[in-house]
Order: sequence, then structure tokens, then C-alpha cells
Amino acid sequence: MKKAWNGFKTLVITILTVLVASNHTNFIYVGLERMGLADETIQKVVLGALITFAVILIEAFLSCLFKILGKMFLVYLSRITIQVSINNLDKQPNKIVFEPSNGEYEEKIIALNIAITPKGKLIMKILKKLNFQFSIFFNPKILDVEPFNNPNFSEIKDVSSNMDRIDYSILMNYDLDAINHLQYEKTIKFIVKPKRVEDDQCNLSYSIKSNILQTKVKYLCEFSYENLSVICRER
Repeated sequence: MKKAWNGFKTLVITILTVLVASNHTNFIYVGLERMGLADETIQKVVLGALITFAVILIEAFLSCLFKILGKMFLVYLSRITIQVSINNLDKQPNKIVFEPSNGEYEEKIIALNIAITPKGKLIMKILKKLNFQFSIFFNPKILDVEPFNNPNFSEIKDVSSNMDRIDYSILMNYDLDAINHLQYEKTIKFIVKPKRVEDDQCNLSYSIKSNILQTKVKYLCEFSYENLSVICRER
């Protein structure tokens, strides 16, 4: 890449030198003649040196400009990073197995660890304005899922319940004026219990969305997660 750029610079300098040198009334030649430098060879050498110097200055200016723009991009337009992992007491972290005890299942608590790395200020403001949400999907015919310690959602303003999912407004309580690029973590606990004792299986899955862009909001962030498999055994 560097060789290609150097070759391109040499080509530009050569073309500009030929074009300017072919015009014997250009201001450089006029200035040199006024200084008593009428020799054509000297004029061409000085002309080539000046054009080379001008190209170097332009290159340095563009390099500084791109660095400034790059820093601005990182500060304002970098995508937020979200990583979701599962923490439960079972031996297999991505699987929960329900086995009946006295003819019924005992409820289990799932802890979702959400690691968020805030980045571009403008992207964060847009996402917060759009009510950026992290959603947990489940099969309502098989499972009952509700937030831990708050089954009625009466005290948690950033969590809402729907028939087949729970939505968490991930940036509602985040102070954008205090933004830094350090990762912070949020743990959300949920109670999961199958509706009936029978052999069955389903998954808890996750997605991100917003009020306006819906799922297209994924282009404004980097999102990774682990699905959770829920297995129900009748005996």
C-alpha cells in the first residue's frame, strides 16, 4: 500500500511539473526571471522542488485531517458494544433442566450479565432517544418468565412485559453527560418456571430493537449473546 501511494505521488508530481513547465508564462518562471534565474534547467529544477514541497504539504494536511476525522468518528459515531452472557447454578451454563419434585417444577433464577461498552456519543444519544431495548423472548405456552423480586413490574421503569417477551430499556438510566469508554455491567435476574409438567423444550433468545428503527437498530451497535436452552422432563 505504501509503495502504491509513493508511486501515485511520483506520478502526480511528474504530471504537475510537465503541465506547469509547458507554460512559460507561469508565475514561478516569471518570479525566477525577475530574480535573474533565466536558465531553463535551473527553472525546471526549482519548479520540480516547489511542486514536490507543495505535494508534501498537502499530504501532511490530509493526514492530519484524516486523524482528526478519525478521532471525531471514534468519539461520536463508534458503535456501542453489548455482550450478554448467562449465569445460572446448573453445570451447563447455556442449558437449564427442569425435573419434577412432588409432581411439580421448582422455579429457577436466571442471571443475565449484560456488559456494555459505551462509545460514540452521538450514537448513544440516538439510541437513547429511540428507546433502545434489549428483549428476552420465550414461549408463553411453555414458560412463565418474570423479573426477580418484581413480578408485577410496578417499580422497574426500564422493564416492560409482553406476552412472549420482556423488554429492557438498556440506556434509560444511563447518564450520557458522564459517558466514558469503559465497560460497565448490568445483571438482570429472572424467574423461570414451566407451566406444566411434561417433556418439552424451548429456548430463551434475545434481540435488540427500538421504537422507530425496530431491528434495524442493530447496525448502530455490536451485539453478541448466548441462547439459553430450557429442557422440561416429565419424570
